[in-house]
Amino acid sequence: MLRDAGQLGATAALLPVPEDDITLDPDRRPLSAPVTDRMAALSGVVRALEAAGIEAEDIALRRPTLDEVFLHLTGRDDRTKEAA
Repeated sequence: MLRDAGQLGATAALLPVPEDDITLDPDRRPLSAPVTDRMAALSGVVRALEAAGIEAEDIALRRPTLDEVFLHLTGRDDRTKEAA
């Protein structure tokens, strides 16, 4: 979570993932993105934020939920089936 919502775009540009994979919430100020090497990504982002002078209020790692894994593997969400 960033201290300044105005820095969301600049922060997103620092993340080591495609822009389409980044989730932003301007109201709450968090960013999230999937990565394969969690610890390397975390330390890299912390260094990049510091070098860019961007203040983070909170930084965390979390494991994906089962729903997120399902969506990633199948590319679909069975909960949003269209009504026939």
